[in-house]
Amino acid sequence: ATSWQWLNPLPQGNKLNDIHLFDSSDAIAVGDGGTIQRTANGGLTWTVQTSVNGLITSFRSVAFVNRNLGIVVGAYPPSLLRTSDGGVTWYEVLLPIWLDVVLTPDSGYFPNASRAWVLSEGILHRTTDGGRTWTAYGLPLSSGGFIQFINDANGFVLLGQPSGMHKHA
Repeated sequence: ATSWQWLNPLPQGNKLNDIHLFDSSDAIAVGDGGTIQRTANGGLTWTVQTSVNGLITSFRSVAFVNRNLGIVVGAYPPSLLRTSDGGVTWYEVLLPIWLDVVLTPDSGYFPNASRAWVLSEGILHRTTDGGRTWTAYGLPLSSGGFIQFINDANGFVLLGQPSGMHKHA
């Protein structure tokens, strides 16, 4: 019996949406179809990781606070994965509400391995336990936006529709 084998592009054919570079050799890329893949040789070869709990989603963003602690955000269905071993294993984090965000320097603040703020469609999400649990804070505006913190206690959120700026202290 013969079977089909994926040939091009290797190692898989799903669209990739984001990448985190640890250094010139190590990286993790995420994408559609629940794709998480790693390289340890500057991208010469990639290893596709198996999905977490059979989760097939469009992973939109990957971010790491340090070499070990990272998160992956997915949409359709909304999902959040967490790792504490550099992306070798991933665990699904149950979210209290929809989290559909692309992690950029403007949409998230990660001061250390325990705390983070993430902005998503007019809702500010905060974790104090390294991303295991998240608390949502509603904002008076509903779309777009940027987040910038001066330090862990003081930050600004710039939102659109209608435009406005809000300060956290």
